[in-house]
Amino acid sequence: MTYTIQQISDINSILEKHGSGKHYPVFVDNLHTSFIQLDNSYRLPSTSVFSVDFAAARDYVSMLAEVIPQAVSGSYILQNHRPKRETGKITLFKDFDFNGAKYLYVNSFHVAYLGGASADSIVLSPIQERTAAVKTERIYFSSRIVPLDEIEYFGGVPTDFKTRQYDESKVMVSTSVKNPRKESISELFDEVDYSDIIRSLRRYGKFLQIYGNREEFLIQLQSNTIQYVSVS
Repeated sequence: MTYTIQQISDINSILEKHGSGKHYPVFVDNLHTSFIQLDNSYRLPSTSVFSVDFAAARDYVSMLAEVIPQAVSGSYILQNHRPKRETGKITLFKDFDFNGAKYLYVNSFHVAYLGGASADSIVLSPIQERTAAVKTERIYFSSRIVPLDEIEYFGGVPTDFKTRQYDESKVMVSTSVKNPRKESISELFDEVDYSDIIRSLRRYGKFLQIYGNREEFLIQLQSNTIQYVSVS
């Protein structure tokens, strides 16, 4: 799904809301997918099986801004979620400074129904080319931090981003503009290992400044991906 500039602006306006919601526990299911466990259920919208349509994305983001504003406020929705094979997700991103360099905080959320709901939780049954709408207490997500090259704009609206370039088997990343020492980082399964940068982030914790210096999140490292776990 390619969202129009107007649709992106509409969703981004929802994400302008700031605040601090309740802290919820985060778990990992038997398919190694992280999810936030809420106290109350919400309606997971029906959407196209090919991509998350605008109406579903808007409803879902509205729920996120209401329930976990501290995690998504100030973010932008990606015009085209990638990789394209992940048809049931949306991506929210926002940039921040750390140690003199730019990074992106990227959240991907599962909007399309993943299955397994009880019969009484199904609000709308799936129909041709549409997923079911269900009541659920779970928000499925994945999060990561990546080095930022630039954010792309169209008509003043953020639509995409570029990460720092790397070659096919290795990436040279400077963890500090002031300290240009390069670290050679191996790539594994087409995923760049940013463990050196992650260690710096964990050691100094300065990235928490994007949350107003409130330690609302801890870092849990799983399979070279940063997951954010709320502090209870």
